[in-house]
Amino acid sequence: MIGSGVSPDVATYTCLLVGFGNSRQMDKVSGLLKEMSEKGYPPDGRTYNVMIKLMTNRNMPEDAARIYKKMIKNGFEPTIHTYNMMMKCYFHCNNYEMGCAVWQEMGRKGICPDVNSYTVFIGGHIRHGRIDEAHKHVVEMMNKGMKAPEIDYNKFASDLSKSGKPDVLHDLALKIKFSGKLDACNVLNDWAERMKNGFRKRVVNQTGDRLF
Repeated sequence: MIGSGVSPDVATYTCLLVGFGNSRQMDKVSGLLKEMSEKGYPPDGRTYNVMIKLMTNRNMPEDAARIYKKMIKNGFEPTIHTYNMMMKCYFHCNNYEMGCAVWQEMGRKGICPDVNSYTVFIGGHIRHGRIDEAHKHVVEMMNKGMKAPEIDYNKFASDLSKSGKPDVLHDLALKIKFSGKLDACNVLNDWAERMKNGFRKRVVNQTGDRLF
């Protein structure tokens, strides 16, 4: 390209960053960023988003946050996809507080969460044992008419069943059924029935009668 007299622009550099980043050649990524600055091609919004994605894919949330702050400082806005990636990265790196902080940052900036945002956020709550928060946001999604999130419904229902309220599971199953996710609906109903059967057995046992 250079040999033919055509100079690379920001878009070209950004594509190269993606290629080197995906092949884990981070030394070349650093070299390209330096070269961009030296040749008067500062990163644009897409470049920053690409760099944040590279950091989050490598579970490096602090580096992603550093790039995010620099991006904002230079007048560029992240995409909702960038927020989703950062939130997911924090949750996977066992930083629950910062994962929630990204969600709150989206709210402060007036960014409406999409289905993927909710899926990541709810998954983070489940991962960190905050099942009541997870349940609250699944219900919120259903009330907004959104698609049901892609989460581990077996674990979700198992954790939620510990509340001892089978009706909660049945109610949620009905909401999710209307969203078209029948498999998830069946899982929730199955756990609700297990809870009811377990309760019946405990009641019989407490009266002194045989269970079987």
